[in-house]
Amino acid sequence: MTSLDNSELLEKALEEFAIKGFEGTSVRNLCRKINVSHNYVVQKYGSKDRLWEMSVDFGFKNLATRLAEAVNAAPKDPLIRLKTVLCQYIVVMAENPSIIQIINQESTVNSRRLNFIYDNYVGPIHLLADGYIRNLVSQGLIRYISPIELHFLIGHGAGGIVSQVHLSKRFIPEGDLNEFALDAVKIVFNSILL
Repeated sequence: MTSLDNSELLEKALEEFAIKGFEGTSVRNLCRKINVSHNYVVQKYGSKDRLWEMSVDFGFKNLATRLAEAVNAAPKDPLIRLKTVLCQYIVVMAENPSIIQIINQESTVNSRRLNFIYDNYVGPIHLLADGYIRNLVSQGLIRYISPIELHFLIGHGAGGIVSQVHLSKRFIPEGDLNEFALDAVKIVFNSILL
């Protein structure tokens, strides 16, 4: 058996849950696939539910870190920062589409796992985004767009291009999916500018 560090194990678990869903994922098969002792995973996480929660938490924290790094590196102009975070979201999703795939998996049924995602990540992100958007509106820089609209237009619209690769390649067999997704972000961004 190989020994993966905690982040590698959580990344592999996140990918497995994203592809197969919670019900379709077998922890035993995951352990075989990544050559890790099933007992180690059970001792470390206790249950499949806890492994799912920890892997989702890992994925959202990675996303938040990458977005914060991009914003901190961007010029102080609030519009450039907004555009930067929207574009960086696409870049991160293209590199690892597991988060949007997990949301897609879990949003089909009203469940404890959907509540976990919404209560811990999506809801708080929407509150933060709403404050930032309202600030830009009060400065006369953009028209109001709700975080819900942004969530679906960027997360599942533009993000869908890079997270649903097999379908996207049928529409765009030769093109760069990232470019198409970033163009979609620019369309949404330009539509809210005043």
